[in-house]
Amino acid sequence: MDPGVDLALRVRCIRSIENLFRELFAARCVDNVLIDTRPLHHSCGMLWDWVVREAVSVDMNPDGNYRTVRDPEIDRAILDTLVRILAMPNVASQRSALHGRPFGS
Repeated sequence: MDPGVDLALRVRCIRSIENLFRELFAARCVDNVLIDTRPLHHSCGMLWDWVVREAVSVDMNPDGNYRTVRDPEIDRAILDTLVRILAMPNVASQRSALHGRPFGS
């Protein structure tokens, strides 16, 4: 999520997460296992927390306060990828995508 990295490369990276879900998580994570019971299931369930949490930049205001700013292109790539993951038949992947909504608390 480093803004010093080209935006197109960051967007490609986010979109490639679909392949990670299709080729790794959906192929190996079973539907009825809780995410905290196996490391791979935990990574599957929590991946979007890690990605979405880091998808902000911080702008410092002249008064010393700061605000977080989301990049709309990054958010669009995240949402598009989440939609494609939701279409997969693997429940563990679907749960992760539902858990990974970028604008929720």
